[in-house]
Amino acid sequence: MKTLLFTALFAATALAHAAPAAHEHDAHAMHAASAPANDTPVHADEYHTAMMSMHDDMMKGISLQNPDAAFAAGMLPHHQGAVKMAEIQLKRGSDRQMNRLAKDIIRTQTAEIKLMQRWLAQHPSEPAGAAAPAHVAEYHASMTGMHGDMMKGIQLQNPDAAFAAGMLPHHQGAVKMAEIQLKYGRDNRLRDLAQDITRTQSAEIAFMKLWQEKHSATPPAHH
Repeated sequence: MKTLLFTALFAATALAHAAPAAHEHDAHAMHAASAPANDTPVHADEYHTAMMSMHDDMMKGISLQNPDAAFAAGMLPHHQGAVKMAEIQLKRGSDRQMNRLAKDIIRTQTAEIKLMQRWLAQHPSEPAGAAAPAHVAEYHASMTGMHGDMMKGIQLQNPDAAFAAGMLPHHQGAVKMAEIQLKYGRDNRLRDLAQDITRTQSAEIAFMKLWQEKHSATPPAHH
């Protein structure tokens, strides 16, 4: 009887000590699973940081009640994100065509950023209420697909390929936003801007697709 009692007591004590250890092991495992891979390219980390900042500001901007204000407040951080990506390309990339595209993006979108900043300063708008207007839902839907494709593209090991694969869906998202502005917006300056964005970035989309076809052997980053 004493032997059985001692055995039971020993087992209970061992279990009590093992439980926290197991919990601690699970916590470390979960942290390791969510942490970035050690071999993630430096440019991918830099793009990821830029994307997170852009995404949060965009989601706030596109939720404004007025469709013109929502377009400007959403496209502004979208452009700022493109400029940051272009700067990373000039820092990390080496392909002449991609570097020239990056410089074009910085020049064009910096001018458009200033235009939107001036417009927003003159046209304050309130966030949409519980019954959000149609343009808010359409902007949210366009952002979801763009963000996922961008995060996948920037993981490519080659920095030039990562730039093209990340900027391509970024531009496609801008064109979708411009289409929504032309559907719901009324301000002539912003409608003109939407048309300029559609024309310029559609041409750049075609250019990046051609570049990707010529450099399709670039492997993705290993994890």
